[in-house]
Amino acid sequence: MTSARAVISPTSALRASLVACVAAVLALAGALPASAHAALVRSSPTSGSTLTAVPPEVALTFNESIDPQFTSVTVKSGSTTASTGKPTVEGPTVYQSLDPRMDEGTYTVSYRVTSADGHPVSGSYTFTYKSSGGEDPEPSGSSTSEPSTTSSTSEPSTSSTSEPSSSSTSEPSSSSTSEPSSTSTTTSSSSSTSSTSSTSDTSSSSSTTTPSETTTEPSTTSSSPSTDEPVESTADGSQDGTPWWVWLLVALGGLALLGALVAYLRGRSERQDDEYDFRDDDLR
Repeated sequence: MTSARAVISPTSALRASLVACVAAVLALAGALPASAHAALVRSSPTSGSTLTAVPPEVALTFNESIDPQFTSVTVKSGSTTASTGKPTVEGPTVYQSLDPRMDEGTYTVSYRVTSADGHPVSGSYTFTYKSSGGEDPEPSGSSTSEPSTTSSTSEPSTSSTSEPSSSSTSEPSSSSTSEPSSTSTTTSSSSSTSSTSSTSDTSSSSSTTTPSETTTEPSTTSSSPSTDEPVESTADGSQDGTPWWVWLLVALGGLALLGALVAYLRGRSERQDDEYDFRDDDLR
């Protein structure tokens, strides 16, 4: 009597290996967001800003809590260091005090912190300090005066005219004597005309002056914006920060593939043994 043994088909073994591979890939895909490191989301002063007064401190805010034991922040302009003392940490925010007597110039803020998952994160950005006392005032407004205008008008004086005088006429006289009388007529006329004209010019001057206008424009002073802007940070990419359970999932996936391969080979060997048994039974 032939004993029946379970036979695993190649299709079933291949299907099991594919399922194991898909499970391993899904586990790794779900682990990637969870292993994200800390990143700088806000800073004060902001990156690229120009300040007209010395800030009391530098504040760096990250997206998760920071370990205070492994935190360092430096603020430098060339070889001059403006940061004083050690940084302080309050949750996700790091504070670094500054020297109130720092000189004008462009400063670089360099930081290196350790996030909650134990991975180090570092980065840097710059800001500019320029005192407002060195600015030149703008020129005052211009004044304008209009020239004066003078006008004079003279009127003619009145003229006088004398009328001619009256004339006198004498009539002749008559006499009765032997000799004829003589008649004389004398006519005298005199006329005199005198005219006198006098013209006096009187000039009057009038002047008009327009007052000057003065306009002064206030000087403008640029100040650094108070809003916080996100700053790009550079994370140190090393394999040491990968969580241990990710490697465990990879190992389990590899073991699943190896088990599927062993099951496939074992099933194939058992099928060959069954064929040999059937042949022996037929020969008997």
